[in-house]
Amino acid sequence: MVVLAPYVIFIIVRGAIVSHWVSKGNYALSKKEFDNALYAYNKVIKKKPTLAIAYHNRGMVYYYKNQNDLAMSDYTKAIELEKLAGSYNNRGVIYKITGQYDKAISDFDKAIELDKKDVMVYINKAETYEELGRKLEAIEAYKSYLLFAPPYDHYIEIAKQNIINISGTIDKRNSM
Repeated sequence: MVVLAPYVIFIIVRGAIVSHWVSKGNYALSKKEFDNALYAYNKVIKKKPTLAIAYHNRGMVYYYKNQNDLAMSDYTKAIELEKLAGSYNNRGVIYKITGQYDKAISDFDKAIELDKKDVMVYINKAETYEELGRKLEAIEAYKSYLLFAPPYDHYIEIAKQNIINISGTIDKRNSM
């Protein structure tokens, strides 16, 4: 499971209401109307090319369109403009799915450094550790998620079950 972090913003720039296009982009993205979202975020970037969140959200569109190189480029640009935890998380997801695990973990760590309560980063980090076979680190990431997760979060039971499954694997190896 991959979890991306969206950003919703409302700002006024140079007398033009950029929030209109951001809202249109966010709405289109939520409806999975990716071409409309892309059009809207391109408008925002044209009006305000230094707005990190516009690159971040456009990166999400590219991700969902399976254009990972463009998504990576936009997340990197967003990070250059402003250190956004969500951009580090989302770029980490791209690194993870392209097999660049060390870079993924590094980006997840930077996201956590910027926002310790962004709980989905811990899930992404835990799953990356699982893929690498680093079970103890995966358990610690799941535990960190549980520490910060709101009580209604639907991943709580999944994280608990993953800890149990991983722990069982570790216990079986230790008893051999």
